Amino acid sequence: MTDSIPARIKGILLSPVRTFREVRTESDFSVYKYYLTIVVINSILSSLVFIGWLFAHPFFDVIKFEPTADVGGVLITLIILIIAGFFLSLVWALWVHVFVYALGGRKGVMQTIKAQLYGFTPFMLLGWIMVPFGIGAIIGGIWSFVITILGIREIQEISTGRAAAALIAAIVIATAAALVVVGAVVLQIASGLFSPVGPLFP
Repeated sequence: MTDSIPARIKGILLSPVRTFREVRTESDFSVYKYYLTIVVINSILSSLVFIGWLFAHPFFDVIKFEPTADVGGVLITLIILIIAGFFLSLVWALWVHVFVYALGGRKGVMQTIKAQLYGFTPFMLLGWIMVPFGIGAIIGGIWSFVITILGIREIQEISTGRAAAALIAAIVIATAAALVVVGAVVLQIASGLFSPVGPLFP
């Protein structure tokens, strides 16, 4: 398989099964280089969309955003987005591997990371398209979900059902945990606002 990142993107988007079979023995460095590249693309495009929104929105006048004066802040924000996007994706891939392993995936954690990072390709390339109704994130998210299942199946060499079950279990449990945390925070805030004795958990 060629080392060209555009060719790899094309392969993941249009021929994911064949591409995943080709990258089974690919080096860790090549995977990380590829993913960092598409994270940078996503972060730059997302930042440009956000800046454009600031110009078009009445909120622009309130916060006194000055592009020429705030270029340093924009660059720092961009760097934070890139670093956070890269490392949070690694954490997510490790989380997915817990379920892949539980369902029979024995090819190693790096293979799950590989499947997940390549699987994020559609979301990273389309997620910045927010009009209308976050359409890019919706299409990219669904596309990435399907491609990640194929990647886990091909690289971990397990059935489609097990690959799908692993990814769905990871998403459902992570979402449930996030909802519990958010609910606890809301309850804490509400108890402080409406209780004469203050928050339930000081």
